[in-house]
Amino acid sequence: MHLLGSFANPLIMPNSPQERAVAMPLWVMGITLQVALVAATVLLTRLAEQPWIGGWTLLVLLASFVPYLLAVARTNRVPPQVVLRGIVIFAIVFRVTALCGPAVLSNDVVRSLWEGRAQTFGFNPYLVTPASPKAARLAPELLSRLAAPDMPATAAPLTEMAFRVGAVIWPHGPAMIKFMFAVLDLAVVWVLIRLLRLRGLPESAVLIYAWNPLVLLEFSSNGHPAPMAMFLALAAIYLVAPPPKKRWAGAFEQAVASLSLGGAVISHYLAAPLLLFMGRQIKLRFWLLWALVVAVFWLPFRDAGWHLFDGVVRVGMESRFHFNGSLFNGVAWLAGGNSWAGISAPLLVVAGACLLLLVVLLVLRPDPVRALYWLGGAWLLLSPVVEPWHVAWIVPFLCFFQNTGWLLLSASVLVSYVTRLVELQTGFRAESLELKLAEYLPAFVLMGWSTISPYVVPALKHEVKRGRM
Repeated sequence: MHLLGSFANPLIMPNSPQERAVAMPLWVMGITLQVALVAATVLLTRLAEQPWIGGWTLLVLLASFVPYLLAVARTNRVPPQVVLRGIVIFAIVFRVTALCGPAVLSNDVVRSLWEGRAQTFGFNPYLVTPASPKAARLAPELLSRLAAPDMPATAAPLTEMAFRVGAVIWPHGPAMIKFMFAVLDLAVVWVLIRLLRLRGLPESAVLIYAWNPLVLLEFSSNGHPAPMAMFLALAAIYLVAPPPKKRWAGAFEQAVASLSLGGAVISHYLAAPLLLFMGRQIKLRFWLLWALVVAVFWLPFRDAGWHLFDGVVRVGMESRFHFNGSLFNGVAWLAGGNSWAGISAPLLVVAGACLLLLVVLLVLRPDPVRALYWLGGAWLLLSPVVEPWHVAWIVPFLCFFQNTGWLLLSASVLVSYVTRLVELQTGFRAESLELKLAEYLPAFVLMGWSTISPYVVPALKHEVKRGRM
């Protein structure tokens, strides 16, 4: 036991008594969060057979944000070198725990498994749906668990290829797909640490992403594929950063960055704007590499042509898929509710607002991390579909731009799962205005305050100082 203790302590706890005393509250928060995750995992395993415990499951998940937010506040008072090892160790333990939880709050990973298995049988998931007669005998045990069986695939080609790999390795369930994206999620933690170090920011800020309960639930437990695009996009940004006193990164770094950028674009369409913001950081001769990656992973699905985007377009255009929107719902209400104009007009407004923001960012030329942060935030606020895992997309950028409103939304978005739990029990999906206000209103207030406070607070302090003088 003595040998085990002497081996484990340097990995998890700081070495000196002084550092240990400073860091101890953070480890207490980590252990408390782990207890909450174990409780949530146990409840999730029983949820399918006992839907009545869904409320308790959500309460435990929401309660897990208490130690998390306390830990986020604590990291600002602890030297980064004291806590980084512990943050990473806990991040691994948290993801192993979350992997044990079944994906009952979201069945998207079951659809991912079906699409992966469809590819192994020679079907193109952009052309063949679970409701297609030709696919009637494919994985019949999964059909009853699939939502919208008449919908073609919405994921990008590289993500679809990842589904295929997971289905080939383990076709009997989504365990391998979940494991793959949990590993990529840890890779996101690693590249965030590298980026924070490169930008002179405290490495301990990675805790904001590494310990976030929403991230753990959506990527490790529910098996959503966003970590693939996150890792590739952030890796490309990291690789193109030039060394001190040089304008360009090395040739090898630019080549790998271009390949990584192509992988990000072909794994999630939200990464496509990076092509506009990284043009000055990659030399022209390396740009062919990202196009090569896009072409290679598009080729297996070339028969789909422009139908490659049918699923994404239908999610935006058809009101039955709209869920948990915020500003979009307000525009839709002003435009006429559920009428054709009430859907098309808000979509035009949203598209125009996003295009305007993109033009403004191209003029201002922010760094790629800030550009993705602003574009991702605009997408979440204006989109007609805001699933909880969509909100998890913004969390890695909070390591660089801490915003209490977005942190609160990463917790309050779990309230939207009440609709999912009601659907499990009744078969109907109906959104509640009261729940939506509870989810969004406090977060919006804090978002606004976090945005203006860097300008307002110093001015107020200056006025107070002048008054005292």
